[in-house]
Amino acid sequence: MKCHYPDKDEGRLTLFAFSWYGGGYNQVYARDKADAIQLANEAFAGGVANLVVLESTVREVDPKTYWDSLPVWD
Repeated sequence: MKCHYPDKDEGRLTLFAFSWYGGGYNQVYARDKADAIQLANEAFAGGVANLVVLESTVREVDPKTYWDSLPVWD
């Protein structure tokens, strides 16, 4: 999914992490906090889970620190 990778053409170079209403978390590359919320809701809303961003949790994160803090799944 394009929102998980930096996009120089769109200016989406900052990694934002956030939580979902009801639990869970994810991340997107965006221009700013408002763009991150919009992009995440557009990319993930609907479906069975009907995911919606908990806006108070959206924060800019350092990509290396963020990825290094996640568990290894392999």
